[in-house]
Amino acid sequence: NNVSHPARQKQLDVSLDEAGWSSAVDSGTQKVYYFNKLTKETRWDHPLGGVLPPGWNSVKDKESGKVYYFHHETRKTVWDRPK
Repeated sequence: NNVSHPARQKQLDVSLDEAGWSSAVDSGTQKVYYFNKLTKETRWDHPLGGVLPPGWNSVKDKESGKVYYFHHETRKTVWDRPK
């Protein structure tokens, strides 16, 4: 049940819309961001969480406050949410 599975992604997208959220691509970075049409909040991480692929955990960087992702088996770290 990972977020890149089409049925799971569709389920998250429907939930996003129901919660007032939409997604867009930032023209400068080409990264997806999320905005809430009701509260005007914007964020880079998925507002409803979603399921990370097996082996991945999210970690908040103490210095920047940004979330990065860590894979336990490969020891790989990435800033972009794994799919």
